[in-house]
Amino acid sequence: MGIAGAIQLVWARGTGQEGKESAGTGLMFSGFVVAVCGVVIGQVIKRSDGDSGPEAVNPAPVDALAVASTPAPAPIIEAPAAGPTDWTALIWVLGSVAAIAVLALAWCLIMRTRSHIADRKVAARGRADDFAAALDIYSDVVAAYAGYLTDPCSIFVRPLLDNVDDPFTGAFITAFAEAGDLRTERCPDDAARITAFAGAASAARSAWKKADEHARAIGMGMRTSADKRTIGRIESALTLALDDAATPAERDAALTAVHRLSEGMLTIPDRVAGSVRTQQCTPVPAQH
Repeated sequence: MGIAGAIQLVWARGTGQEGKESAGTGLMFSGFVVAVCGVVIGQVIKRSDGDSGPEAVNPAPVDALAVASTPAPAPIIEAPAAGPTDWTALIWVLGSVAAIAVLALAWCLIMRTRSHIADRKVAARGRADDFAAALDIYSDVVAAYAGYLTDPCSIFVRPLLDNVDDPFTGAFITAFAEAGDLRTERCPDDAARITAFAGAASAARSAWKKADEHARAIGMGMRTSADKRTIGRIESALTLALDDAATPAERDAALTAVHRLSEGMLTIPDRVAGSVRTQQCTPVPAQH
């Protein structure tokens, strides 16, 4: 019974069936109690048998003549005193139960440790996957925003993305900065930090989509025919300034014309002037 209880306890621990752990423990304890009681009762009975001798029988009363003519009874030989109780069997039982209990406990600890290690590996893989997904979202936003900043001609399509006072652009800049602050070079061990970064990256992506769509919808805004012609001349001059085939003097003259024509009408960001000789004007794909 004790061995069966130990086996049931180990099985319950190993398979994670917590409801059967108490049953196995009770069965093992019951077997231990039954074994101890059996040994103790056996020793008591054995000692009682050793201590008992011939029963004394009260003889019936006889007269004096009968007593005188009756030969003297043989002397009663007393049984030798019982020796010390032999507890060897009990010691073997207790030792066996203790050994089984130690083995069961050791096995439970091994299985629990293996389970904890497996759980930690699963959790680590989950954190890595979540961080990679969040990093992909953040990288997409970085690439989209960089595509705007590195294209000088984008100021004719989405000029509001350079205006931080615009509500949509301002919301994006804030969300993008928060996501950048939470980004780490390696996957954090804290799942809460990964969750925070994933939320910030998703918020930045949503804010970028709204700001980009809003900037495209507004474009250059409502302009008169004269303003539109001027904007066309500015775009042509900027294209010439970006043309590698033009001479340095032509590019410088074109850049000067860009600043002169845009004064009071269009703000030319410093990044455009800084990259005008190294960047090519590329078409801006529509964002969906």
